[in-house]
Amino acid sequence: MIDYVALAGVKSLGDEGIAHVLAQVRQDGGTIDDLFSATTKRLRDHYGLRTAAAQIMHDRSEQLRELASQLIERADALGVVVLGPADAGYPARLDEFYEGEPPVLYARGNLALLDAPGVAVMNSAKPPAESLEYTLALASRLAEAAQTLVVGAE
Repeated sequence: MIDYVALAGVKSLGDEGIAHVLAQVRQDGGTIDDLFSATTKRLRDHYGLRTAAAQIMHDRSEQLRELASQLIERADALGVVVLGPADAGYPARLDEFYEGEPPVLYARGNLALLDAPGVAVMNSAKPPAESLEYTLALASRLAEAAQTLVVGAE
C-alpha cells in the first residue's frame, strides 16, 4: 500500500502512468519492489517512465516511501483504504474496464459494494452548475432504486 501512495508522489507520472507501470509489474510477474529498486535506465526503457520521473523514483525512493507512510497514517485515521490492482478486495471488473491498466483506488465505506452491481458517477474537477444538478438528480434516483453508487472525479 505504501508503494502505491509513493508512486502518486512522483511528479509527471499521474494516474495513467501509475496504472501503466503497475500493469507492467504484473505482466513481468514481479513485485512493486522491483520497480523501486530498478535503475533509472530500466525505469525509462522497460517501464516507460519519462526521464524526470525515472530520476525521481531512483534518487528519492526512500523519501517517497516515508512521505507515503505518513499519508497512509492520515488516510487510516479518516477510514480511507488504498487498493492496488494486485490487492485482495480490488474489483476484478476494473481490470477489464481499464484494459489491463486499472487505477489505484482510494476508497471509504463498505468495500464489498465495489464488487456489487452498480453505477459509476464521474465528474470533472470544475463542472458547470447545470451538470452538477443533473448528476445529483441522477444519483438520487439511483440511490432511491437501491443501486450501488460509485462516485469519483477524473
